[in-house]
Amino acid sequence: MSTTSRLNDEFRSTFEDGRIFMTAAVTALPTEVRAAAIVAVQAHTVFTRDNDPYEDRDWARFELGGQRFVWIIDCYDETRTYASKNPCDPDITTRV
Repeated sequence: MSTTSRLNDEFRSTFEDGRIFMTAAVTALPTEVRAAAIVAVQAHTVFTRDNDPYEDRDWARFELGGQRFVWIIDCYDETRTYASKNPCDPDITTRV
């Protein structure tokens, strides 16, 4: 497992050391559905060549209650303005 995929797994499963954003459509869902979606993201562990071709573990899609969801991890610099110069370095990378 690469450093980037390990760091993405840690962030996805704990939501620590990064920022979480939801689209307006997800925010508008009932609290129970939103909570179930968050749990589904944190519990996701099935990565294959089809859903993770670069082996970064930085996105996936799933269905919940008949609705489709996509989650993505982007790696930004400390100011969250530009892409991180080195996503393997947590000191200069903010995961979003």
